[in-house]
Amino acid sequence: MNVWSRLALVLVSVAAVLLGGFELGARNPTVTVLHGSAYVGDGQAEGFAGGVYYGLKMDGPWQAADGNWVDSNGPPACLTKVGSTVPAITFGVLPVTGPGNESWNEVVWVSCAG
Repeated sequence: MNVWSRLALVLVSVAAVLLGGFELGARNPTVTVLHGSAYVGDGQAEGFAGGVYYGLKMDGPWQAADGNWVDSNGPPACLTKVGSTVPAITFGVLPVTGPGNESWNEVVWVSCAG
């Protein structure tokens, strides 16, 4: 194998790795952690962070005030009192693209630890 063939092989390999890394990153987005406040309604809760409102999950994974994670079908402990405001809450959002290229940030977990 001559020098030009080796160089071409290296360039093709580097391009394949870069393209593969881009595809993995595009298909596996990172969860963004937000800190804000929340308002609890009847069967729903709304988080507010960075000037944006988010619908908070009322079931699924959440972190208790003591730091332990709970994977339940009930609401997070800090989001149970209807009409209350939670001054410090943390939640994770993941970008989602739906039909028609609509996109939004889906809340995937909530932390009552503040």
